[in-house]
Amino acid sequence: MINKESLTTRQSICIIVLFVFGSSAIVGGEYGAEQDSWIAVILAIVMAIPLTLMYARIMKLYPNNDLFDISLKVFGNIAGRIIILLFVLYFILLSSLVLRNFSEFIQIGTLPETPQLAILVLFVLVAAYISSKGIQVLGKWCAVALPITASIVGMTIIFCMPAMRLSYIQPVFNTDIKTIFVVALKVLSFPFAEIVLFLPLASSVRKKDSPYKIYLLGLIFGGLMILASFLRNLLVLGAPHLKNSLFPSYSALRIVWIGTFLTRLDALITSNFYLGGFSKISACILASSIGVAKLFNVKDYKSTIIPICIIAVTVAIIIYRNVMEMFTSITIYNYYSFFFQLILPAIIWVGAEIKNRKMKAGLNPENQQDS
Repeated sequence: MINKESLTTRQSICIIVLFVFGSSAIVGGEYGAEQDSWIAVILAIVMAIPLTLMYARIMKLYPNNDLFDISLKVFGNIAGRIIILLFVLYFILLSSLVLRNFSEFIQIGTLPETPQLAILVLFVLVAAYISSKGIQVLGKWCAVALPITASIVGMTIIFCMPAMRLSYIQPVFNTDIKTIFVVALKVLSFPFAEIVLFLPLASSVRKKDSPYKIYLLGLIFGGLMILASFLRNLLVLGAPHLKNSLFPSYSALRIVWIGTFLTRLDALITSNFYLGGFSKISACILASSIGVAKLFNVKDYKSTIIPICIIAVTVAIIIYRNVMEMFTSITIYNYYSFFFQLILPAIIWVGAEIKNRKMKAGLNPENQQDS
């Protein structure tokens, strides 16, 4: 069972960082605020802090329990299972969207002759393998992948410096505050608030480890990596070019050459896509599988991984028929995702606080062992 596995603080932070950075490394971010879009990223990080504190508080109230266990304990069997079902649907939709992000990039950027389905199946098989090994293996994978990913981000920034133009971010605050705020909300929903997905893995966090430290450091490190990549792309290409680019990081690095060796940096960014991609997709599938297992009282969540993968691939093919529909779906995602990232977690948090206080006051002593 998932709660027999344990994650260290470092592994937990690495999972969150790579989850935040994963898809953003591909689609590059939201450039709706033109040269002031980087300010929107900083604002989104600040706005994400209260959310992460709420997620951490939920973990703190019910240590060694995951999101699904907490839902059942706080709201009972019927309402709790409805909440589990809603989250499972969200995690599967997110899995399919992330899968399509990566498969579109691979097909357009590196394997144009390869069928979309073949790429999706290959990606999901690798993610399924990592997921089947459990949360502990995912944690170890992310602990190894993150230093490599961060090093690649740093290297690409250094190599891109000769091509950077400070004029591309000037004048500062040229965009109105309302537009910057709207863009910040979009960046908040994708990718920062998506770390609600770590709550299904929370039962593996050791009781002695601080959930506040895990969530805040994960947010800050992930946010800094996104901001650094965002500014790199903006300073190399400029906002007008980036707004029309399907994969901004890839576009920015393809035009940068090292010395006279005609060596393109897109190989480095592609490596980052793979490292971040496998991490994020694996976490999505793992969370979905754990939820389905709790929903249907399946003892071993690993038996649900293959069905979840099949559903995710099917949804990725049916809903997103081409790359433009995929990007349109991201815009729609920015709206409905807040229900799962903010409203539903807030309901669980308030319910957990009330339940916890009643138990401490001795009004519900029969459930004290559950907490």
